[in-house]
Amino acid sequence: MMSNQLPIYILNLYFGGVIVGFYALTQRVLAAPISLISASILDVFRQRASSDYAKFGDCRSIFLKTLAGLTAISILPFGAFFFAAPTLFSWIFGENWLVAGEYARIMSVMFFFRFISSPLSFVIYIAEKQQYDLIWQFTLLVSTAASMYAGVYYHDVKVSLICFSWAYSILYIVYLVISYRFSKVAA
Repeated sequence: MMSNQLPIYILNLYFGGVIVGFYALTQRVLAAPISLISASILDVFRQRASSDYAKFGDCRSIFLKTLAGLTAISILPFGAFFFAAPTLFSWIFGENWLVAGEYARIMSVMFFFRFISSPLSFVIYIAEKQQYDLIWQFTLLVSTAASMYAGVYYHDVKVSLICFSWAYSILYIVYLVISYRFSKVAA
């Protein structure tokens, strides 16, 4: 929760309420549909992965199938959104919200990796390796703070958002690798 709230606090403190409004709209527009779809996929994945892991000590097959499916269904929409976000935001919400569309473009890469990794990261719980999740969450918090303060240092909110998006993207890739590693009981 702290990682999610920290950008709002720092953006408000150093860049003001208008920037927080653009950021908040971007978060809502991108996170809401992703969370809904991701939760549905997680329900199916969790059931099958838990069953396979309990029976065979291995859920790698369903992990890879789900990874391929998530990537296939998300690459085109997120790619299109990356290019069209500013236009879409100004068309749907009005010209004043063009900046939020620019923020959405910057953060679309992060949301792409979040969409893919979120359901699959449940493997960490199936394998009872929550200590790795704790380390990952702490790293996420530190990365969030560092990313936001990079923009403060350069007096540019876009620097914050670019650093934030790339740091999260890298950490989501790490989350995928960790989850894949634990999808099979070590021999």
